[in-house]
Amino acid sequence: MAAVFESPTFPLADFLGLTIDVPEPGRSVARLAAGTSQHNPHGVVHGGALFTLVDTGMGAATRSVLEEGELGVTIEVQIRFLRPVLEGDVTGTTRIVHRGRRVLHLDSEVRDAGAGSWPPPPAPTPSSGPRPVTPGPGRPGTPRPRPARDEAAVGPGVRAGVGNPAGSRGLAPNMSDQPLCLLTVHAHPDDEASKGSGSVARYVAEGVGAVLVCCTGGEAGDVLNPAVDTPEVRANLPAVRLQELRNSAAALGYRAVHLLGYHDSGMPDTDDNARPDNFANAPLEEAVGKLVAVIRAERPQVIVTYAEDREFYPHPDHIRVHEISGPAFDAAGDPDAYPELGEPWQPLKLYYTGFSRRRIEALDAAFRARGEESPYRQWFERGLPDRDDRFTTFVEVGDFLHKRREALLAHRTQVDPEGFWMRLPDDVIREVFPWEEFVLARSLVDTGVPEGEVEDDLFAGLRSGARAR
Repeated sequence: MAAVFESPTFPLADFLGLTIDVPEPGRSVARLAAGTSQHNPHGVVHGGALFTLVDTGMGAATRSVLEEGELGVTIEVQIRFLRPVLEGDVTGTTRIVHRGRRVLHLDSEVRDAGAGSWPPPPAPTPSSGPRPVTPGPGRPGTPRPRPARDEAAVGPGVRAGVGNPAGSRGLAPNMSDQPLCLLTVHAHPDDEASKGSGSVARYVAEGVGAVLVCCTGGEAGDVLNPAVDTPEVRANLPAVRLQELRNSAAALGYRAVHLLGYHDSGMPDTDDNARPDNFANAPLEEAVGKLVAVIRAERPQVIVTYAEDREFYPHPDHIRVHEISGPAFDAAGDPDAYPELGEPWQPLKLYYTGFSRRRIEALDAAFRARGEESPYRQWFERGLPDRDDRFTTFVEVGDFLHKRREALLAHRTQVDPEGFWMRLPDDVIREVFPWEEFVLARSLVDTGVPEGEVEDDLFAGLRSGARAR
């Protein structure tokens, strides 16, 4: 077992008041008590102090997995500052995302306690696109479930060996000279039907191009519908699931489906998880490159992917989708990254799809009000976290629930039409929770949404009247 380091011993860390823990090999948590002693002449914490926090965390995470006699040094650090830090506790969580023979790739996310705001936020930019949801009874904007002072001070984007973030080179964002395009990244066949599919159908109906990336073939999945559980289906499950994927994509209106070609990684400690050709075991640079190639070919302004979830549903393929999406968002617009994969194209907004606790509670109550056994009871029993403060965007999909249902039913091996999940009618869902929720993880444009309100459009800031920020 690798040693656990509780704090660094070098003088600079002591001078800055920096402490660090390594709760497990490959992951570190660095903490800085920020105050005026670390301020620059402008009255905010010096970027060098935050850089030291990140670099020290990366060093600790690296040391925790090295063998005796091995030495780790920093090759490259790329960092994206989202807003200033004034004072208070600053925490940097670092983890190893890929380990090669000689190079480790790490990702660090820094968050501050959020004392104060500097400079004052600019006035929202008018936009002729759809406006934010107006707060009111039953609307997801009542109140906006996202404390403005809990944002990342240094955003996800500290990575070694992936390529410079396009924004750091001042590349012009891609605005209205290109038709609107939405690209979604999913782990397995059927994920595209269960996560954000109503929004895809809505945008397709509005004339937006939609492109699907599916990273694996879902080979490790089981047959969950007794009506199609036959020896023939099981013998040809990968081909069957691929056809189900194409049927679902057609129902939602995707114009293209791209397969990254990896084998399903299964869950930890399974035979599928040990396969060298699975998604989780693929070299990070290779998987990022495959996604970069799709982004450059399809030219989306908006990408929808997954947040990191290592607690409630830590599927290795879902985690890997998260790990490749941020680097690909950056590298796609960088001419120095993967130059062999086509002309650079910089996406402008990156979202995480997810399920709010509020949605699950509303659907659970609807099942019980009908006298039905709720399949969501088990979610609460498993400790469904309350992370509703993260959601920034609620897209109304009440008129497209039938398309979501059609896409789900296209996955005949995975969805039993008579099962619990399909028993709640669309008109009931439309009444209790007609939205799909997202987290705006990255934006290179001013969305035009006033602080404290939620978006109701993934393309906010990208329609006419939008401007880069």
